[in-house]
Amino acid sequence: MKENNKIRIIIFGVIAIMIGFFIAQTTDDFTYADNYFVESDKKLEHSDIHEVYKNVMPAVVNISAEKVVEVRSDFFNMFEEFFGREFDKKRRTQSMGSGFIINKKGYIVTNNHVISKAEDIVVKLSDGKTKKAEVVGTDPEIDIAVLKIEPERDLPTVIFGNSDEIKIGDWAIAIGNPFGLERTLTRGIISAKGRDIDGITRYGNFIQTDAAINSGNSGGPLLNINGEVIAINTAKIGGTAQNIGFAIPINMAKKVIKQLIEKGKVERAYLGITGENVTPESKKALKLEVNEGVIIREVEKNSPADKAGIKAGDVIAEVEGKKIDNMRELAREIGLSEPGKKVRLKILRDDEKLTVTAKLEKMDKYVTSEENSLGLKLKNVKKGVKIIEIDRRSPFSGILKVDDIILQINRENVDDIEGFNDLIDKYKESSILYLTVERSGRVIFIPLRR
Repeated sequence: MKENNKIRIIIFGVIAIMIGFFIAQTTDDFTYADNYFVESDKKLEHSDIHEVYKNVMPAVVNISAEKVVEVRSDFFNMFEEFFGREFDKKRRTQSMGSGFIINKKGYIVTNNHVISKAEDIVVKLSDGKTKKAEVVGTDPEIDIAVLKIEPERDLPTVIFGNSDEIKIGDWAIAIGNPFGLERTLTRGIISAKGRDIDGITRYGNFIQTDAAINSGNSGGPLLNINGEVIAINTAKIGGTAQNIGFAIPINMAKKVIKQLIEKGKVERAYLGITGENVTPESKKALKLEVNEGVIIREVEKNSPADKAGIKAGDVIAEVEGKKIDNMRELAREIGLSEPGKKVRLKILRDDEKLTVTAKLEKMDKYVTSEENSLGLKLKNVKKGVKIIEIDRRSPFSGILKVDDIILQINRENVDDIEGFNDLIDKYKESSILYLTVERSGRVIFIPLRR
């Protein structure tokens, strides 16, 4: 009996040892697992860019615009030929873009091309709520639109910066809706300033950035490192180019935004001259002391320039103390000023340096503009019609240029806009048009295939 008890004690002892060993091994395993990941005890410091996003994101909106567009397709032509009647070639499409709130009562800035010809515009706020928007005013020439929604509460707004102060290499931060991916932030630097890109807007002067700007970013804010709006994201170079985007400087845009809110439209100022850029050839021939500027070819009678005493052959070197390098810069400085403003112009005349003051007047007083089916916006000039805007979808985009003067179509004179439209209609069945065009003082012959 005693021996049996000894055996039991030995067995229990062995079992206890085995259990203890198992527990010890298991405990060691858990301890090992607990210490597998070495965790930091440091507090994470977020970047300044995160602070920008956190502060600005609530004022950035997504915009969807429903449009009715014409469908150009051989599919419809096939049915027309078969049935002998026209079929509806229109369909509804939806464009996506971005925008930002500038006023707590619901004023929103975006690009004109985001909402152009839209029948319904819906704005999605940062809290997920959607609102129908009304168009307050648009300016296709600079590609800006102002919308208005009716909020139930005061809305968060952006803060405006000074686009003239930015330097190449400064941080650039974009927030928008690329490819429908809401509230996406991209960052880069300011890679260039003062870019003039044909076919985007009439006045150019874009800020270039390598912060990714894609479809859906249009109309969203470009920010500096302080989270202040310095530009409106507008376009990118297509094809294989990467990280080359363009934005409208906010200092230029503010002049337009103010007029759109107060008047519902933009009134352009007018000087009344035609001119050409100073070139090395013209500098040598005219014995000029400057490498840049605008040589006046013609001054319209009774225009602000005429009243100020400006003459053909004068060179405009500065406007309001700002150096003028070329005709586009002059058009921008004058066109973005308000009618009635008095501007100081530095003029070079022969060996003299003069300062004259011109009181700008409203452009509509002197010219008539009209957009036709070819995507060209024209104005009457003394001889022919001048192109003041080219829709990027125009078949002539990239061939004709802003400020080209169309003198003839198929060697028939173009007297005015009405005459231009008559000739276009006359040759509507022609697959090719031959245009005689004056460009930068030279007359050139351009074949256009349609």
